Amino acid sequence: MCSPFHFIEQQAFEMSEKIRKETIYKFVNVEVSESSNLESQKSYAHSNGYEYNSQPRAGYITKVILVDEKGALFPVEPSMDGLRFAKGEISYKEYNKRQKKETINLVSVFFVAVGLIGLVMLTVKWYLV
Repeated sequence: MCSPFHFIEQQAFEMSEKIRKETIYKFVNVEVSESSNLESQKSYAHSNGYEYNSQPRAGYITKVILVDEKGALFPVEPSMDGLRFAKGEISYKEYNKRQKKETINLVSVFFVAVGLIGLVMLTVKWYLV
């Protein structure tokens, strides 16, 4: 587990554990991203009483699957908003709305950063030429 993404994997694992312990819904499963980190999935499965599936699909937890009493499935990310939904503090519609807003904000920040880097490069080129 010496990957540079170990911190992200650990945070996702800890948040999914909080969701599992504090949810008002039934915890069903987790979705795991593909990675070469088989030990994390084996230890997660073993520590939570699940049978480890030996197929090579280990990595960090990307979604936590919850189900309500009517059988509706709710895939949530292991994040603060996912935890708030699992506790019943916000609705699934509000959770999705927050996720979309977060995605839009991240894309906006990316394009602003690229624009600023381009502007700096043009300014440096203008002064040096």
